[in-house]
Amino acid sequence: ANLRSADFLKFDMGQVYMMIAFSIFPVIIVYLILSKHIVQGVALGSVKG
Repeated sequence: ANLRSADFLKFDMGQVYMMIAFSIFPVIIVYLILSKHIVQGVALGSVKG
């Protein structure tokens, strides 16, 4: 039983990094597509007058 619980802790780090990358890439892509609108919104919100 101890060997099985020890195997559970041995993650394939390459697979972990791939999952992290796949979870981050959509956010980056959406930001790159919408960055013009995001920058305009921040600029409009920061102007005081």
